[in-house]
Amino acid sequence: MRALRQAFPQGEVPVPEVFGWRRHEGQNFIYMSLIHGPTLREAWSSLTEGDKQSISVGLSGIVWSLQQITHDSPGMLIGSINGGSVQDRYFKLDYEEGPFLTVRSFNDWLLAAATRQRPGPEGIKTFDGSYRDYLPDDGSVYFAHGDLTLGNIILSGNPGAMKIEAIIDWEQAGFYPEYWEWSKLLYGVEYSHEWREGGWVDKAALLLAGLFNSCPRMTTDVFLPQFPNAGGVYVSSGAICSSQHGLWGVGAAMLPHWIKVVTP
Repeated sequence: MRALRQAFPQGEVPVPEVFGWRRHEGQNFIYMSLIHGPTLREAWSSLTEGDKQSISVGLSGIVWSLQQITHDSPGMLIGSINGGSVQDRYFKLDYEEGPFLTVRSFNDWLLAAATRQRPGPEGIKTFDGSYRDYLPDDGSVYFAHGDLTLGNIILSGNPGAMKIEAIIDWEQAGFYPEYWEWSKLLYGVEYSHEWREGGWVDKAALLLAGLFNSCPRMTTDVFLPQFPNAGGVYVSSGAICSSQHGLWGVGAAMLPHWIKVVTP
């Protein structure tokens, strides 16, 4: 977090301030600033439509800023920020693995881990043949927070003027395939929640695509129905370019100051 504050001095990626750390009786302790405010999950029911749009815009800017962090190692290394194994908690029931040199090898490992979490011949048979094709083996590798759930996004302000105050809980951060960050935005979110039903995650992804003339992977529920005890992982069902979608009604005046609108 200290490195992120130094890399983004204008607050493009808002994080708590780290004052120091120490190790005591085999445990590491970090001393950091306390961020006051409700989480996105806690505040959702009180947000206005304008708040939801503004937060989606801000979230797109944060994800894009993180994607500008490059890897020192050559090639497409997927793993922790220091070149170690993947830290995502989805795999804690399995075992740590990686780093991976290709998206394909990461996806193969994801398939294997998910299969082991649903034991039995029917689970393996159902999953192995049909769902591997949903995992895109192409695309880039980006630095990602890795756990952008509703509970890790802290807000500030009053209804009608809410904004993202800080992103917390960075222990799973690292380099992941481009679909991973957006997929984890739906991790642990119930199907009935408006964050999912209203398509706010997809709107944020489309906004990012419209701003930077790219085609991010859109999320589709794949793993959760098959692995209810795994918490759910969501993977791409294809890419959607935003040239025909524009900025879904969000004007340039609403964009964070560090975002420049790119027109094809």
